[in-house]
Amino acid sequence: MGTRQGEADVIKAFPSGDWDDTELYLMQPPGYENPAYAACRLLRPLEGTKQAGNLWMTGNAKTISSLGFERCPIEPNVWRKTIDNSITIRIAIYVDNLVLRFPRDP
Repeated sequence: MGTRQGEADVIKAFPSGDWDDTELYLMQPPGYENPAYAACRLLRPLEGTKQAGNLWMTGNAKTISSLGFERCPIEPNVWRKTIDNSITIRIAIYVDNLVLRFPRDP
């Protein structure tokens, strides 16, 4: 029995990150300076911020764990799920790309 591999590129991954409990402030953009405020608070995720990748991965971790996958203790971006002690499914995440390995049908 061999394995198959599938790949996926998540479009708009970072702006869809788990943003519920996060407060992020940015300097006011040029041309929009308001002396009453020192910074602007983001209400939604913004691609390009340093926190965007971490927030997206935190959301992924919750979702993948809820599906019964276990995180690899050595490489935290690799997940594994074994079904009936014989079928193993693996997911690897790199930035906003997913690679899945699963058994080929007999």
